[in-house]
Amino acid sequence: MSKDGEIRRDETCVDYAGQDVMVFPCHGMKGNQEWRYNHETGRVFHAVSQKCLEMTRDGARLKMEQCDASNKFQQWKFKEYNENKAKEYGVIVP
Repeated sequence: MSKDGEIRRDETCVDYAGQDVMVFPCHGMKGNQEWRYNHETGRVFHAVSQKCLEMTRDGARLKMEQCDASNKFQQWKFKEYNENKAKEYGVIVP
């Protein structure tokens, strides 16, 4: 996750505009591409819709659903995660 709350790789970002989760060129204006991470629950949620990022049961795609603490398909771990930097940038929630 970038310091601007983007889930990105190179110049593409995970984007959600109310329908499907997709990869779209990063635009730097937050909105559809702004995410927050709760490091205690592992949930990633969309800053605008407040829905959580979820993997489908078959693992084929990503979707957005209401946040559910018991849903293991909404629990994420970042391979490289620096809690201090995430707090500094404001991309995590307690």
